[in-house]
Amino acid sequence: MAYWNGEFALGGSATQIAVARNLDGRLEIFYVGTNGDLYHNQQTAANGVLWQGETPFPGDSAQQVSAIANQNGVLEIFYVGTNNDLYHNRQVAPNSTVWTVKLTSVVPAPKR
Repeated sequence: MAYWNGEFALGGSATQIAVARNLDGRLEIFYVGTNGDLYHNQQTAANGVLWQGETPFPGDSAQQVSAIANQNGVLEIFYVGTNNDLYHNRQVAPNSTVWTVKLTSVVPAPKR
């Protein structure tokens, strides 16, 4: 039988969230804040109850975000910016707290 420990406030507020697992087992959440900015937060240890704290992606704003671990363990996020363009960002290495600069499509999407 499984038991729940109850809710645990992580701080911050969000309109949309996504979660992915780092190669070392730590969960990392990505979310669009109520101000439209893009944030992430990660566990301090796999299966742990402590979290690093809210960290913004500087200069990035979004409407929606999705996250996945690539085959090599690097977390990647894909999001719709507040300008409706699609963006991509990724860790520089598995389990890293460092992320690449926001990446956009090489070929711009046609305007509708």
